[in-house]
Amino acid sequence: MVVDIHFMLGVIGSESNNHAAGRMHKEKALELQKATSKALGVRDVRLARCHREFGAALIHFREYDKAIEEIGKSITIDKELGIYPSSWFCEINLGLAYVLKGDIVRADEVLTGTLERREAKFGKLDEVDIRLVHNFF
Repeated sequence: MVVDIHFMLGVIGSESNNHAAGRMHKEKALELQKATSKALGVRDVRLARCHREFGAALIHFREYDKAIEEIGKSITIDKELGIYPSSWFCEINLGLAYVLKGDIVRADEVLTGTLERREAKFGKLDEVDIRLVHNFF
């Protein structure tokens, strides 16, 4: 429960443009969830979510390599769980981090692959809300 409180405070911080508070709470949520996951011997969607959100927070601080690493951890966990992609935001933020880092080739690979998977799942006239996609798995 404490993880969720920090996570939501992180979201509130980010959504209100208080990126320092958002980062701090998302990092705390990740630390707590990693400890919980280690104690239980389980890597789950909550851990993936914490990596994803902390990675997104790092983009605001121009820590692109670390953001790419954290988002990559989220994607790896989703793939291990067989729920990839659990959030299209992962790929979008990963592509954004590559763009801002200046690696346009890698950004194109990530975003083109994401677009292809999305079109295959929902069609070229996709109108499915990106926030609701996880409900389709």
